[in-house]
Amino acid sequence: MPYINWNESYEMGVKEIDVQHRKLFEFANRLHRALNDGHSKREMDVLINGLASFVDYHFTEEEDHLRQIGFTDLAGYHKSQQDLVDHIKTLRTQYDRARTSSPLVFLDFLRNWLDDHIKSVTPVAVSPTVAR
Repeated sequence: MPYINWNESYEMGVKEIDVQHRKLFEFANRLHRALNDGHSKREMDVLINGLASFVDYHFTEEEDHLRQIGFTDLAGYHKSQQDLVDHIKTLRTQYDRARTSSPLVFLDFLRNWLDDHIKSVTPVAVSPTVAR
């Protein structure tokens, strides 16, 4: 059973962003499965690094979209994105120090962050009429 379920309520109507958000859900579910299945530190490192790389890519793409539609609060948007980046960095550091419970704490944060980001922040960000 997935740790976090994607459903149609998360769809924003911007195909590229919707696909990327689905992938973020997939990363959360893969990390959760890996923890439950007792994957090695090396396998966890690959997942955490993959998530970090994808988050960087997603934020760049989403910010480009925001610029294209004339979104005026890029600074506020960037601040909310930085929260996730900071948590990923903390996860990496804690996991490297063998604090194995930190991925579970991070997954709870990620689940809440995704829900808030997609249902609260992204609708404003993808709608040109709301963003201006």
